[in-house]
Amino acid sequence: MLCRLRLARVFVFGVLFVGFFPSHLYSQKQPLNSNYIASAPRNSAPEKRKASATAESAVIRELRAQLESSPDDAVLLNNLAVRYTSANQLDKALQASLRSVSNNGQIASTRINLAIIYDRLGQYDRARAQAVVAGRLEPRSLRVRNYACELDLVRGRNTEAVKCYRQLMNEFPPQRELRLKYAVALMMSGDLTDARKLMEAIHKEHPNDAMTLSGLGNVLYRMKEYDECAAFLKQAVEINPDDARLRFNLGMAYLAAKNRAGKLSQYNLIKEEDPKFAKTLYERLYAGYVISAKP
Repeated sequence: MLCRLRLARVFVFGVLFVGFFPSHLYSQKQPLNSNYIASAPRNSAPEKRKASATAESAVIRELRAQLESSPDDAVLLNNLAVRYTSANQLDKALQASLRSVSNNGQIASTRINLAIIYDRLGQYDRARAQAVVAGRLEPRSLRVRNYACELDLVRGRNTEAVKCYRQLMNEFPPQRELRLKYAVALMMSGDLTDARKLMEAIHKEHPNDAMTLSGLGNVLYRMKEYDECAAFLKQAVEINPDDARLRFNLGMAYLAAKNRAGKLSQYNLIKEEDPKFAKTLYERLYAGYVISAKP
């Protein structure tokens, strides 16, 4: 059974966060259980799984036992790399992934997994090199080709990200997610006018999409149109009220628009769900009241 695991990244725009953009890859062979490792910001904890640590270790032991009889099985090695990454054992994950690619370098998904491991280890250039190879192996797969562009975007290589996404826009039929990412790349590169035009066009086609509303809100925030920004973010929150990131964005927009009551309301709503975001909101809300004392 082909399985997939969401790849999530957080893009930071000044003090705003734009929503997660999911990308999915599908395995070309059984029995990949989670063939696309979740890539999280390097300073955050690895994604938590529903399975217990004991169950996770049991899966690793089972895979290692299978590899004793099939030591060169690229799929088993890739699965082992995925499990090690889930357990945050990145050195072991890298070793298994390198062996997988060495034994069969023609599977794009295993190349992407190796790229993600390199990225989490802070080896960006090697990560992108693997992503490029994966794209050559499956040039007609948008999911595969997209990863190199995402690496550029989240690593702040904004000019390269714009070029990368523009190429995908030229080669693939227009899709909401791809157009959103291209708009984000334009925004991050400082082209706010074109980013806004594209976001507004997407919004006309998808007026009730929370991520589109959030993206448009981010562009307007950068253009210092705070009231309009807050209006779009409020719509996003109404569509997806459980997303603490959207509430954080709305709170920051309210603060910029000098609507302290609105921001405080968002703080109260997210302080139990996401204490980290709530703390940041609180600090910014009361920043003007903090007195710095020196000895």
